[in-house]
Amino acid sequence: MGADAPPLNLLSLGLTMFLITAIPVGTGMAVRSKFRIIADSFESTATKISTVLFIFIIIGALLSEWNIFINNLSTLGAGMILLMVIMITIGYNSSKWFRMKNQQAITVAIESGIQNGTVGITIGNIILNPDTGLSILSIPSGVYSILMYFICLPFVFWYIKK
Repeated sequence: MGADAPPLNLLSLGLTMFLITAIPVGTGMAVRSKFRIIADSFESTATKISTVLFIFIIIGALLSEWNIFINNLSTLGAGMILLMVIMITIGYNSSKWFRMKNQQAITVAIESGIQNGTVGITIGNIILNPDTGLSILSIPSGVYSILMYFICLPFVFWYIKK
């Protein structure tokens, strides 16, 4: 992008990412510690709601930028798949190094892969906020987010069979 690159305020970007990640997680942890029974009973419903919302957001973003996705798939696909496999491997093995149970290690491995796409899309849209659809800076993360399910699902099925 060179001279055409948008101005980047790292402090503002960092604070924004903190607000949209740490505050909801901290609030959830506080609610769970104070109202454990209610939180436990709502966990399954909240997981389903968040999964459906995430899928709608990714599908909406993909549909609005379908041509850009297809045009970039051949360029970005192999690198994204390699990144996902590396992140799943690092997530799983680092959990084992910390002596986590196998179920926790699987969760960390999958979350290591999933979080990258969401965070990348968010950061890309914060830096270069388009009027509609994905920011051009978010396209690699959009490709990653779609491909990630094709990589993570076999990993999950492998674990279930094991």
